[in-house]
Amino acid sequence: MKVVIVAGGNYDENLVKAFIDETEEDVFLIGADRGAFSLINSGYKIDIAIGDFDSVTDEEKETINTYSRKVKKLDPVKDATDMECALKKALDICSYSDDYYNNIYIFAGTGTRLDHTLANINLLYMVMCSSGQRIKENTKAYLIDGHNRIRLLQKKKTYVFYKDQLFGKYISFLPFAGEVNGVKLKGFKYENKLGYFFNGNSLGISNEAVDDMLSVYFENGLLLMIESRD
Repeated sequence: MKVVIVAGGNYDENLVKAFIDETEEDVFLIGADRGAFSLINSGYKIDIAIGDFDSVTDEEKETINTYSRKVKKLDPVKDATDMECALKKALDICSYSDDYYNNIYIFAGTGTRLDHTLANINLLYMVMCSSGQRIKENTKAYLIDGHNRIRLLQKKKTYVFYKDQLFGKYISFLPFAGEVNGVKLKGFKYENKLGYFFNGNSLGISNEAVDDMLSVYFENGLLLMIESRD
C-alpha cells in the first residue's frame, strides 16, 4: 500500500503529480492543512484532509470540504503539528492494510520554515518506533522534495539499493542520535573504513555510487540516508 501525505511546505506540483500518476497501485491521499488544498488544486479528490486549516482562506477551506472524502478539523492549540497528526493517520491506515509492504511518502514537508523541516525529519522516527508494534515492520517512510529523498535506517538490517533507482547522484549518511557503529558500505565511492558515524562532524556527506548494486549495514544506532541532486 502507498500513502501520500502532502504537507504545507514548498509544494512541487510536477513532482507530486508524476509520482501519483505513475504509480500503478492505488494511492491513499492525505492532505495536511494547506497540503490538502495543494492536492485538490492539482486535480485530485483526496481521502482525508487533516489540520487546523489556519493557513488557508475561507474560500480554500470550502474547496477542501467539497473535494475531500473526509475532513478532520483539529484544534489550533495542540501539542502536535498538523503533519504529525497526518502521519499518525497514515500509520493507522497502514495498520489495517493486508499488504506486506506499506510505504508512506511525505511531500511538501520541507520549505522556508527550518523548524518544521527539522521536525518532519524527526517524525520519520515515529514510523520506526511503530514498526513491529502498531504496524508491520516493513512499513517505511520517505520525506521527498525536488532535490532530496530522506529516510531513516535501522540497525542490523541489510539495505540493498540499485544505482539506477537512486533519487540523485549524492548519497549522504548522518547519525540520527549518537554514534552509529559497525558500518559496512558496499558499492560506494567512500566505504567508511572507520566503520562508524558520530555527531559533530560531516563525515558521511556526498558519497556516490560506483557499482550498480549498493548495500548498507550497521550494528548499532540510527542512520539518516539522504539521496540528493543539485
